[in-house]
Amino acid sequence: MVMQTQNKKEGNSKELFTKTPEKNQEQNPGVASEGKGPSDGEQVEDDTTPITKLFLEHFFRGLRGGIASLRQEIATTTKELKREVAELEQGVDTVEHRHDAQAEELDHHRQELLTLQQSNRELQYLLEDLKNRSWCSSIRIRGIPM
Repeated sequence: MVMQTQNKKEGNSKELFTKTPEKNQEQNPGVASEGKGPSDGEQVEDDTTPITKLFLEHFFRGLRGGIASLRQEIATTTKELKREVAELEQGVDTVEHRHDAQAEELDHHRQELLTLQQSNRELQYLLEDLKNRSWCSSIRIRGIPM
């Protein structure tokens, strides 16, 4: 990475900082160096490079721009998340409302089922009683088929 700045008094380009990315950073730009020494073909950062006011202003301007873009991205992401949460909340409310209605209907059906089962048992009992009271069951005559 090469950063250049314009010297106001001299009017020419002056190279302030020169560093080539390490090999692992070229392959994985988001991964920092592991603190190993420079390998063959790499340049070492020059610690004696003067840091000027102009360089710092440029550097901080870049940082401010980066921070501003991050703030904008965070704000956008936050708005999207709020919208998604609102949609999910509305969906959950709908599901809860439907669940409540279905639970009431299920209770009604269970009660109706119990009533019908009781009625069925009573009818079966009465039917058996009528069969037992019928003339076929109470009177038997020998020699006459039923």
